[in-house]
This record gives sequence, structure tokens and C-alpha cells, in this order.
Amino acid sequence: MIVPPAPSEISASSSATLALPDSPEQISAILSASVAGLRIRCNRNRQTLVSLRSARDGHLVLSIRPELLIAELLPELTRFIHRRGHGRYPLLRQHMHHLFETLSSATPKPVPLLDPQLAALPTLGPGPVNLYAIAEAVYQRYHHDVPPVPVSWSRAAAAGRRLRSIRFGTYRPGPPPRITIHPRLGQPWIAQCFLELVIHHEYCHHRQQCRPGLGRRMRHGPRFRSLEHRFAAVAQAQAWERAFLPCLLDPQHPKPEPSCQAS
Repeated sequence: MIVPPAPSEISASSSATLALPDSPEQISAILSASVAGLRIRCNRNRQTLVSLRSARDGHLVLSIRPELLIAELLPELTRFIHRRGHGRYPLLRQHMHHLFETLSSATPKPVPLLDPQLAALPTLGPGPVNLYAIAEAVYQRYHHDVPPVPVSWSRAAAAGRRLRSIRFGTYRPGPPPRITIHPRLGQPWIAQCFLELVIHHEYCHHRQQCRPGLGRRMRHGPRFRSLEHRFAAVAQAQAWERAFLPCLLDPQHPKPEPSCQAS
């Protein structure tokens, strides 16, 4: 393996290409020389901006957006390759975040159309959400034969930021057992039936825990789905989730607008 040149060595080099690399091609050449058999591919991916993998022939393949092939990132990219992606790279992450935001804002998102029936579903509306009252109503209607569980909001992680995934609710058997709901479900435009379905879903896990005959180890199998579908508005709530999931993941995503056609 060739030892990568230190930043001081690059700056002190008499070669203009190594002293002041100012193009993706020059940066690629320096990186390729730092690891034997390294292949660099410039991509146009809007999600995975940088990736490092081993090809079947044993070569390392660095796939990277050309915007990240800059002199400022050369030291961290060199370490990234030698360490096979392990470790911390704050400057690289900073540039990736900036590039991701730039790419997201550069492409206008089309406004999706919403089924009129989904648009007519009651929402939580303005003002503080009485999570206790909503959870109590779900409990009394569907789960009054098992012990109640405290329901609260979870910690507001990454507020206002785009998420790659979201866990709407969590059941923890304890002791004592408790249910937490993601705070993004407390926004005024959230359909109340969807919040109720999430609470009902977590109560189904609680019911499994209370009644071993239902299978404590079973997660989302047929028996669990049968319990979940006791919720009266399950079809509407699940359809609302499919329509609004992009908005729950990304606060900047345009919300669906009611279509003019009747369903």
C-alpha cells in the first residue's frame, strides 16, 4: 500500500498539480495515487453523496459527487479511504450537508394531489394537543380490558430537519410499561385518526405483552395485524400516512392539495 502524502508534502511539492489542486480531476489523481487499485467514479446521486465499497475484483471503488472533490477536503478524503470509511470526518460531513441542502432546494418539488376523502379527515387543529385525552379515548374504546399505559411525547430529535426514517410510536414493556409518540405527530395538520391509529398500534404491542397467548415475541404477524385492524378508521389512517409520509420526513416538502375530482 502506498502511504498517502501528508498535506505539508502536497503543499511543498514542486508540481503545480500537487501544490494547488483546483479541479476534480486533479483531486482524483492524488486520491488514486494514495491507495493502490483505487477507482474513483463521479456520481450524480442526490442521496448517497459519498460511498466506498470493495468491487468483486478486490479493488476499492470510491463513488463521490464531483462537487466534493476539492482541495479543502483532500486530507479527510484520504483518511476516509485508508480507514475504509471508519472514523469522524466533520469537514466532509459539513460539505455533504451543504451540498444536500443545495440539491434539495434546486429542484422544485411537485405538489401532489390528495383524495378529497382524505382531505376531509378531521385534523388536530391549532393549539396544544391533548395527547392524554386522545390516548384515553383509544384505550377506552379498544383496550379497556388490559391495564392502561402512560402515553407521552418522545424527545424532539432533529426538529425541523429532513429525516431518512421515522418511528411514529414506541412501546416499552418496562417495568413500568409506557408508550411514546414522535412529536411530529403533534402538528395542526395531522389527521387525528392517524395519531389514534399510532396509539392503538402501540397498545396492541402492550396487549401482546399482557397476554402471552398472543405471542410476546411476535411483532407484526397475522395475529398482530388482526388486532390492529380492529381500529375503525384503519384504512383511512393508513391511506393518509401514505399521502403525507414525505411531509412527516421533510418539513419543507409541499403538502398534498385536494384534487378537483371526486373520488
